[in-house]
Amino acid sequence: MAKQKRKSKYDAEIHPEESPVRSRPNLSYLTEEQKLAYELYVRQRVQTYKEIAARVGVSASTISRWVDKFEWKAQRAKALRSPDVIADHLLEIIDAEIWRMDHKAGGIDAGDIDKLSKLVSALQKIAPNRNFFGSILKAVEEWMQFLQRHDPEVAKNSQQYLMRFSKEMAEKYDY
Repeated sequence: MAKQKRKSKYDAEIHPEESPVRSRPNLSYLTEEQKLAYELYVRQRVQTYKEIAARVGVSASTISRWVDKFEWKAQRAKALRSPDVIADHLLEIIDAEIWRMDHKAGGIDAGDIDKLSKLVSALQKIAPNRNFFGSILKAVEEWMQFLQRHDPEVAKNSQQYLMRFSKEMAEKYDY
């Protein structure tokens, strides 16, 4: 008779897909330092073990051991592929684009509007149940108010593109 591999007490927590009860890992067995490291590595996506170690108060090699022992790399990879994480990243890109346009000589142009339109479209495809349109328009509106205070001529020239963009997005997404 073949010997079955004995499951460790961590199996259900490490492999939540094998647990019929849990959809998220149970972290109750972790120390406070390990929970913080997990949060930084998996959820907040801090890039280096050294940075995590400095925040947690342990060595980078300890962080590396925990990542391997508890299989956090797979959990992190799964988290990075989630629609919400991707959507949040796209929102960060949109914020950066609006900031770039704000600091661009000559105001926004048709290429800028096209880029924003494509980013909004990508958001709708990735997370169709989330309403990003209002948030994006609010950010663009605030940018236009800022521009109006600092460079009214550029704001006036950009206004036509903003109105066209808003109208196209409202028609496209039935808002």
